[in-house]
Amino acid sequence: MSPRTSMSSSSQSSGSCTGGSSGSSGCLGMPSSSDMYDTMHSRKSGTGTSEVDEDPWAAEIDDKVNLFNKNLVEFFDAYVPCEAASRAARPWDDPATPFETVPTTGEETKMYPEIIKGLDSIVRKFKPARRPRFAVGSKRSVRFPYSAWEYEHNYTLPDILMSFPAEADEGWQSKWRRIAMAIEVKPTRGEDPIGVYGVKYSDEATGVLTQIAKSARNLMLTHGMLYVYIIGIYCDTARIYRFDHAACVVSRAFNYKNDPSPLHELLWRFCHHREHDRGRANAPLVRMVLGADPSLQPVTEEEVELADEKCAEAGKDRLTEDEKQACRWMTVIRYNKDGSEAGATRYLLYRLRFMNPRLFSRSTAVWDAFEEGTWEPLVIKEAWRQLARDREDALYDCLRHAFDPQNRPWWANIADYVFLHRNDEDKPTLPDGGFKLDDQGCPIRSEDFDELEAEAKLDAAASELYGLPSVTFSDDLGAREAAKLLSKQSDSPLEVSDDAIDALASGVDHPPAYDVYHRTICGWLRDANKANYNERSHMRVVMKTTGRPLCEFRSTRELVEALRDVVIGHRQLFQQGIIHRDISEGNVMIYDGWIHVFVGFLLDLDYAFDWKTALKHAGYEQIDENAWKQAVEEYNKNLPHRTRPAPPEKEIPLLLCKKEDGKDLGNEAEREAWKMRMRMKEQTGTLLYMAIEILCSYVAHDIRHDLESVFWLLLCMVLRHTRHTCYPAYQLYIRIFGASTDYDSAENKRGFLTGPMDWEVEGNKPLTTLVHKYKVLCLRNIPWDGVSSITPLTYESVLDLFDEALADASWPENDHAQALPFKIPRDGNDSSAGSQTSRGKKRAREEEARTDDVVTEPEGDPSRLPQHVSKRATVRSPLGIDTGSPESEGSA
Repeated sequence: MSPRTSMSSSSQSSGSCTGGSSGSSGCLGMPSSSDMYDTMHSRKSGTGTSEVDEDPWAAEIDDKVNLFNKNLVEFFDAYVPCEAASRAARPWDDPATPFETVPTTGEETKMYPEIIKGLDSIVRKFKPARRPRFAVGSKRSVRFPYSAWEYEHNYTLPDILMSFPAEADEGWQSKWRRIAMAIEVKPTRGEDPIGVYGVKYSDEATGVLTQIAKSARNLMLTHGMLYVYIIGIYCDTARIYRFDHAACVVSRAFNYKNDPSPLHELLWRFCHHREHDRGRANAPLVRMVLGADPSLQPVTEEEVELADEKCAEAGKDRLTEDEKQACRWMTVIRYNKDGSEAGATRYLLYRLRFMNPRLFSRSTAVWDAFEEGTWEPLVIKEAWRQLARDREDALYDCLRHAFDPQNRPWWANIADYVFLHRNDEDKPTLPDGGFKLDDQGCPIRSEDFDELEAEAKLDAAASELYGLPSVTFSDDLGAREAAKLLSKQSDSPLEVSDDAIDALASGVDHPPAYDVYHRTICGWLRDANKANYNERSHMRVVMKTTGRPLCEFRSTRELVEALRDVVIGHRQLFQQGIIHRDISEGNVMIYDGWIHVFVGFLLDLDYAFDWKTALKHAGYEQIDENAWKQAVEEYNKNLPHRTRPAPPEKEIPLLLCKKEDGKDLGNEAEREAWKMRMRMKEQTGTLLYMAIEILCSYVAHDIRHDLESVFWLLLCMVLRHTRHTCYPAYQLYIRIFGASTDYDSAENKRGFLTGPMDWEVEGNKPLTTLVHKYKVLCLRNIPWDGVSSITPLTYESVLDLFDEALADASWPENDHAQALPFKIPRDGNDSSAGSQTSRGKKRAREEEARTDDVVTEPEGDPSRLPQHVSKRATVRSPLGIDTGSPESEGSA
């Protein structure tokens, strides 16, 4: 790091900048440059331009935006990958010419046309097929890209917009689907949100970053981008922001008026990137924009119409205009055990069913899709897991293996069959009171079980995956990408462990350079030693089991049947060693296939916990449900402090880290990786549905907590989507689910359980009774002062409630209208779910008062960098792709 050099007092005015850095030369390829340093970071209550409540955005970007405090050559090398930098001379004789007319005083809006003129100038020698367009965006409301979520996220007003290369549509600037990059402009250097030590502590800085982050979020969601770039301009200086699903990295500031080389180089690399067609290693290279997913391709109008016709043939809703614009092809590549390609299948994604709209998150998206050729309907889920979490594809592989008829023991089918039908009028029973065990503890087979076994094999709930999706393909694209990089580094095709693959994220001097960046790299800058916590990996799952969101139930009975089946699916997961740990609306769907085996199913194992593997790592000799129960009891009993948060002097141990008298499995590196995973398991879930005890204590997350989450999900659906006697209709929902902190959520839920239920679902006694009785069971599931024991929720107790309710003959018929849409009034006098009070502001440090400290230090030109070995990721809108040989810039 170079020593800091203060500017002269004349160039540190807090208002407009007056060209105080004119004595410095340009950044890229010139002798020296002015560079802004970082100032620490703040939260902000909001700017009020895009969303109803800005506080969530302040929390979203908190500690996630970090300055890369090295020269621009190193920034481009690490965060702007390319096959080769621009090979021709810069398109100017004097670097000060392109932006010389941009004013440095006066109104911000007067800067826009001059900045656009300069941008047009620096891309004028791009070939037409790779040349973007620029337009003012601040006077246009660019709507949130998906109308189903528009109510919650409204519109944004980016200052300047850039199109994808070769954009011909004159109205492109009003649609995120046509926008490739955003540029945020501020008239003074003092409005630069990055200062001496990083992000500044101020509401103003947080507001500026919020605007930038929203544009980045919308670009990634709209196009399925792996990472995106935003340019920030502050008077005569600029910064480049790179966002991925983990964090944001910001370049040092450079004087773009003196030398626009960094802007030119960024746009060159962005518009001239190439990747293998459809992401296949042996396919030809095609042009894409930098940061897009090469496995995504555009659709033609004819293909969109074909998808619409297939929807009608399958009895599904026809596509809306928004859905038609969102259609895209996805190529899924299958691999052999040695990592070579075994083939590929294309799927036409036509309807977005679920989306997590947060920027730095799992970013889960669930799509309805058709398989090319067969036109079989499927569901495709994408998510970005934290590296320290279990791989979802491995958990699904475990399930498929367990329920393969060749692997499933004969007695397991019988046991499940008897359990699931224990409330039937003619319930099946085990002969002679149960299974007799041999010396090894295995059930002894006899002719007495033959008839029962035959019945069990015909029952899908006992012999097949029930209440769970049938997964045909699952893959961790980021892990596969990391494994390839490890093989290159070792010069031999080694078979590497998941722990070694994840450890790759923790580089010493720079983040790892992957081939396509299905793994994030921006979280590395937060703390290289904790990259396994901060970085994420791209997961993809293809499911045959299609469905619709839980809130689209066609009758209240269907809603209850769906949740009953989810409990059965949860039990199947647990029997195979998996606790789900995130029962929520987005993870439950209603089956929508041709053959109705079950009504509802549970998906998304992102937060799941593999308790059988945990017992093995803890050294337990016996790996079964009794051992798990014993381990949980021991852990909870020995907690040094039960309630959250614990005082600093109390160290909360990791769950099942190691049993002292047990056998230590694995080497030290594997155990350390396991410890990291265990830390990630301490408290997970979706706030609205999390069990009270998990919200307010350190106890181990067990079955009973997920079963309590099923109740909160049922109650949420009832209060939001049925007619009930609460008045105002949304008030009780807000009282229970409107909290924004763990403590408030736990207290609100506890208050509901302990209070009277003085309302009912109109004309629906079975549902009202189910909610009331389930509420009583949940109350007994929670420890109280003076109560020595609890009555935990069990599969038996919860399924008995559902069976009893569904056996009631008084269910209303054809109450499809009960599935009401749910919106909370936006009147300022009304409370609203999810509203948050100000989280407060961090105290600014004295040394951060100087926001315009500048250092003069030699820089380099990224165009002279050596060819980057692994840099790619990319699509044109970004789904538009054109083929051809590499173009060169400049005159012929």
